Amino acid sequence: PFLHSTTDGKIQPPKGYNEKETTELLASYEDRDIPEGKKVDIITLQLEAFADFSRLEGVEGIDWESAYRVYHGIEAESYTGNLVTNIFAGGTIDTERAFLTGYADQWNYRTNTNSYGWYFGSQGYTVEGAHPSYDWFYNRKNVNAYLGIPTYYFYENRYSAMYTGGIATDNVLLPDIFDLYAENRDGEGNPYFSFNITYQGHGPYSTEDVWRGKHFTDGRYSTETTNIVDNYLGSVSDTSDQLRAMLDAFAAEERPVVVVGFGDHMPWLGYANSAYQELGVTFDTSSKEGFYDYYS
Repeated sequence: PFLHSTTDGKIQPPKGYNEKETTELLASYEDRDIPEGKKVDIITLQLEAFADFSRLEGVEGIDWESAYRVYHGIEAESYTGNLVTNIFAGGTIDTERAFLTGYADQWNYRTNTNSYGWYFGSQGYTVEGAHPSYDWFYNRKNVNAYLGIPTYYFYENRYSAMYTGGIATDNVLLPDIFDLYAENRDGEGNPYFSFNITYQGHGPYSTEDVWRGKHFTDGRYSTETTNIVDNYLGSVSDTSDQLRAMLDAFAAEERPVVVVGFGDHMPWLGYANSAYQELGVTFDTSSKEGFYDYYS
């Protein structure tokens, strides 16, 4: 019976766990100050629905090299890996707030909460960031401040004036991230922490036409799946080009800059995952392959 078995489903402490000792151990840790001369500028970039599909096994008829050539070039000069998230095709804030706080469980923050934003601010950094969508969505306008990012640029206070086609695409956002960095460099000159979230890769992707006119599929799939995949890979390819240009701009700087980039979740590819099904991608999360296809 459920009322009996539900108590068995409770997560139990590991063997040897002592709450008092654990509390004391946690209290013994303190944030350490970054030594002067080691305060490098840090640019973080969460890429909307960005994933490397070329790692999916058994998917044929798609020109992965054309779609990911630039991205793989960036990988070759970077520290890389595959991020495992706990969301699929949505729930962007879960990844971004887990990144900022380190917490596995997220909620609608209403008070100041420990985060990288507060930490870097305490170290004398200028802390800001950008997301070209609306400030009210997910209550980011307020929550970002609670997470120690006092200055944040949204559609309302910046990008509506910079882009007239709706929510700004990556060819607007990524150069602007560099420009905001340069304003700080040429202004107060503080070390700089910038937390940014793109929007361009957001689904759904058109099933009726191909926005950018670039085709990566060879015609073996249905029109709907072909258009979805070509639109998605067109976005990925363009994002990689914008990222390459931004990285080249930072590489020319005298100040040392660390750029951290990651995708937030796998993309939407059709209702009921129709395109994934036609491509033959397994989402059986009881298997290792299916789990990583879905969450990685």
